Amino acid sequence: MSIDVIVIGSGIGGLTAAALLARYGKRVLVCESHAIAGGAAHSFKRRGFEFDSGPSFYCGLGNQRPSLNPLRQVLDALGESLQVVPYDPMGHYHFPDGTFPVYSDASRYREAVAQITPTGARELEQFEKRL
Repeated sequence: MSIDVIVIGSGIGGLTAAALLARYGKRVLVCESHAIAGGAAHSFKRRGFEFDSGPSFYCGLGNQRPSLNPLRQVLDALGESLQVVPYDPMGHYHFPDGTFPVYSDASRYREAVAQITPTGARELEQFEKRL
């Protein structure tokens, strides 16, 4: 068997490159020195507990198209899908005098900003219009 491309490393970048090359007809060999493929995106077990050591939070993987998320674009090019679990708020900023929810829905996010600073909400709206 002849090989067109050798990819060194099976991290997110290496696997992405290899998958796209294979998708477009190249014969690819991925070489990895670690016992588990995936680079930092894997898990490990200690004392009966399993820990994720890689990324665990991704935005922009839902069904909205076109997506600006590079991972979503690669998955689309490969014809792959993921089970996506949406959640909102996506997280919270913690401050000495309270927390601030970070919503993925832009209108909910603006409402949360307006509750803290109406002036800031107007400035955010002006900024978004300039974008």
